[in-house]
Amino acid sequence: MAQESLVTFHWHDESVSLSEACILDQNDFEGIHIATSRLSKDFGAVTGSELKTVYCNESTVFPDRSSCIIVGSLLCSSLIQNLVHDGKLAVDDIEEKWESFAMTVVDLPLPGVRKALVIAGSDKRSTIYGIYSLSEHIGVSPWYWWADVVPEKKSEIFIRRGRLQYGEPSVKYRGIFINDEAPSLTGWVLEKFGPKYNVKFYEKLFELLLRLKANFLWPAMWPGYPNSGNSFFVDDELNQKTAHAWGIAVSTSHHEPMQRAMAEWFAENPEGSWTWTKNKEKIQRYFRDGAARAKDYESYITLGMRGDGDRAMTVDDPPAVLREILTYQRSVINDVLGMELLALYKEVQEYFENGLSVPDDVTLLFADDNFGNIRRLPVGVEADRAGRAGVSIKKSIPGLPYAWDINSVPANNFMSFFQGFADQTISSSVSDETARLLYEADRLISLRKHEHIEANTFSILNYGEAEGIVNTWESLLDKATELNSKLTPEQQPAFFQLVLHHIKASYIYTKLRVTQAKNCLFGLQRRNETNKMAQQVLELFDADFDLAQEYHSLLDGKWNHMLRQPHYGYRDTWHAPSRDMIDGLGYIQVKQGSNPIVRHMGLSVKGTQGIRPGLTNEESDRTHPSRGDLVPGLTLPPLEPYGTQVRFFEIYRRGTASFTWCVSSPHDWVKVAPSSGRLDNDTNDARVHVGIDWPNVPAHFNQVIQITISSSAGDYEHVHLPVIHRDVPDKSFCGFVESDNCVSIPATEFSHMQNTNRSRGLVPHPLSLILFFTMALDINPKEPLVYEAMIDDISFGTLRLIEDPAKVGDLPPRWDEAVQDYVWKRTLLVPDSLYRGRHVIKVRFSQQNVLLEKIVLDLGGVRESYLGPLKSTLVGKTGNFSIEVSTCTLGFP
Repeated sequence: MAQESLVTFHWHDESVSLSEACILDQNDFEGIHIATSRLSKDFGAVTGSELKTVYCNESTVFPDRSSCIIVGSLLCSSLIQNLVHDGKLAVDDIEEKWESFAMTVVDLPLPGVRKALVIAGSDKRSTIYGIYSLSEHIGVSPWYWWADVVPEKKSEIFIRRGRLQYGEPSVKYRGIFINDEAPSLTGWVLEKFGPKYNVKFYEKLFELLLRLKANFLWPAMWPGYPNSGNSFFVDDELNQKTAHAWGIAVSTSHHEPMQRAMAEWFAENPEGSWTWTKNKEKIQRYFRDGAARAKDYESYITLGMRGDGDRAMTVDDPPAVLREILTYQRSVINDVLGMELLALYKEVQEYFENGLSVPDDVTLLFADDNFGNIRRLPVGVEADRAGRAGVSIKKSIPGLPYAWDINSVPANNFMSFFQGFADQTISSSVSDETARLLYEADRLISLRKHEHIEANTFSILNYGEAEGIVNTWESLLDKATELNSKLTPEQQPAFFQLVLHHIKASYIYTKLRVTQAKNCLFGLQRRNETNKMAQQVLELFDADFDLAQEYHSLLDGKWNHMLRQPHYGYRDTWHAPSRDMIDGLGYIQVKQGSNPIVRHMGLSVKGTQGIRPGLTNEESDRTHPSRGDLVPGLTLPPLEPYGTQVRFFEIYRRGTASFTWCVSSPHDWVKVAPSSGRLDNDTNDARVHVGIDWPNVPAHFNQVIQITISSSAGDYEHVHLPVIHRDVPDKSFCGFVESDNCVSIPATEFSHMQNTNRSRGLVPHPLSLILFFTMALDINPKEPLVYEAMIDDISFGTLRLIEDPAKVGDLPPRWDEAVQDYVWKRTLLVPDSLYRGRHVIKVRFSQQNVLLEKIVLDLGGVRESYLGPLKSTLVGKTGNFSIEVSTCTLGFP
């Protein structure tokens, strides 16, 4: 994200050089000293000359110099305090505010110094953020080490006159949870830093967090060979002390209370011993020791207790036991002090919703659904509690300080986010192209997470869905590869890690899954290409591994092990596979000839796998061309003026014979390409496209025509194509036109709140309105998500988007399907009274945390797919067109 900056790399009148020295109070916070030393190195990375750092006290005599940088906190820096006292530095907008800082040019700040850039913070962390903000302004990315982002070289650095103020942050505590770290991160840490997650590793992480304006950490804790688990507090005795010095508040995960890692308990206690009712006194000492150990450091103490293995407690009355545990933990904290939170994770949220009392000064940490969707936010008096509330979200996102300023990414311009990220991490010269790559890749990934994509996820039969997604990934990969070739060798490692690998890995994974589906379909149809598809799957499987190895070998193995996590072969459990595995490949015997009944030439039409594909029909000699119940398997979706303009079918070999083929149509206005060809061992398949020359089609033509295909081997077949020539009701119509027995309207066409009309042809019954809502949950139990849908004046009423869960605080029915699809799909039956012609669809919401992605009016033609029908044709003026979608106050059922 682009930040306002006073830095310039060219001298102008009133510019101040930043190349001389950085001065700070020797008695200021240690974390500020550390950040200043990093700033000096950042200057060296940009200009080739590190900035001189001067630590001063009250007796320091400053040499004459034209300019310098002065950094310090209002709390501990006499330099800053003196500037404020002398009226040279205004701090009204940051003083006594949380993590707020300012940077400005001050004249005659010190004896002998003409001008200085002053960075002043209200506290320790804010001053550190100010220092690292200057690093960003001179071109050093927060990801300079973690993603090998090389800053652009500059000969000199200047600052313009002006004043910038930052803070207070939108979210008070902002940070990460290092979770599921084995085998990838753990393998890398063990190789690069030592046998445990030690202070050398955490210093790298602390620096990144602070550069991203974060301040909070749940450290690594997962077991992974050769360690039974990680403990931030005992793996290296310097970890906790260093976090405090740097400025990071440390807490522990939702099932590790009182600043203790679970690995600590099981290092001294047997399995099954983590039970409050059976081991109370020992657990109490364990809690007290953890809190006491943390009392000298900035800590956010997690309260509560879950059962062994991060599961619900197996006791008769879990809420009563939890209340007893909280009472004891509170008594300990009253003795040793510290901020406290209760993680409302899984069953603990159920207890809370059912009346579990939580002390007012304890932070309520609401959990997501483990898929990045917020389950609950504070409502009513909950938002006014002394301890306030937070949210834990499990989501992989580009690391930028969004929680610092939640208004930094405008809702109507997400591209600015990607442009800022690209500008900061790759190069301003290619930021537009890089942003478009990231934006489109993010859109594709948002269709469905990779781990939920299987061979049957995307349709290879309908709407060109699977092929279209793969082609889009391939196009992105081509563009990314070309862009990478234009970058300097110094820029390419960052581009590979942040852009190219991301796209290439996604392309390989998605194409592999789609090719698996083709292998299955081709096998059913007994195509000769079946084995080729299986071989292509294996080649993609190897390409996936090779890409991971390329990542591991980057920069002489700097990131070895980082992609060690297997990602093929998951089952219906969270347990990761031990190594990658793919299954379900089919093979046909290519040496074997086809049964004479079905002959050598096969046909496959878009939209169907065929009727009894690959099987014989004893009456086949009398049903060629196919008739009766076989016709639907050879019938294409219709061609209409306002629908898809090209259909296709495929001719394939299903035996050992080679042959030539030709296609003929009954009308000159039916265009086929190619119209002839040859299939042999080198070419097993041919795709034939069919289109219509509409100006030459008779008015109101509505028939199923037959396209004839014959081969030199004596094969003979018909493909059936419905052709419907109709127009909209009148030329003044503005809206979407029905085709293929449905109307499909994407979100981009109803983003504004204006009225419009919509057209359909004949109205068969029953028909239905299908609404695709973004994945969301009822974050306010007193105000569930509701919507109202209407067609013209026909109202479907006020409807709940999400059903009530079986238990209060649990997840709703069919959540497991919706969370993978990223949508709630709601189908409403349309009354028989709907007439032919133009219509208006209206949808209104009760809250703003849900969006309508797509509307489909199904007149009986919607076929099975993941994304639904393609966008219908929009006719008429489009400048101010959109369906009416609005947020309003609705009644709650």
